[in-house]
Amino acid sequence: KNLSEELEQEYQERIDDLIQKHIENEKRLKQKINDLSAKNSKLTQQRNDYQNQNQTLNHEMEEIKKMYLEKFDKLNENANDLNIKIKQLELEKERLSEVTKRKESDLKQKQKSWQSEKEIYDQTITELNKNDDKKNLILIQNEEIIIDLNEKVEKLNSKLNIDNTKSHKAIQELTHKLSKNEHIFN
Repeated sequence: KNLSEELEQEYQERIDDLIQKHIENEKRLKQKINDLSAKNSKLTQQRNDYQNQNQTLNHEMEEIKKMYLEKFDKLNENANDLNIKIKQLELEKERLSEVTKRKESDLKQKQKSWQSEKEIYDQTITELNKNDDKKNLILIQNEEIIIDLNEKVEKLNSKLNIDNTKSHKAIQELTHKLSKNEHIFN
């Protein structure tokens, strides 16, 4: 009897364990079902949002197509007027070419005159600049200012390069996100 009772008790304990495990498994399954239902609901909402965004984008693209088609039509309407204007401009160009040739000849003569005046001016400046300490000091100061300004420009260029790099990274991230979103819809 003792062995029979032990076996029966062991059998009952196993049955109770199995029932407890079954209850726990059932709870886990219900929780998983609830989690999956919530996730499904969230994904459905996201899909609806994406579909709405897609519809909005499609509508905007149609509007843009319509706008550019209208612009294209206007451009075609203006083509004849532009061709006439081109012919007029070609005639004007020929006339101006002749005038330019005459003026170039005049300028060459004036340039010779200016060249001689410049030589006289340069000689005068050279004589005035001899042993002129004040002008040399001002020149040195101006060179220092130019060096300082060049350093500031280099710093600004470095900052601009850093900003460009940040912008490029942001564009890449947005492109990647867009690609992921397009992949989700496909």
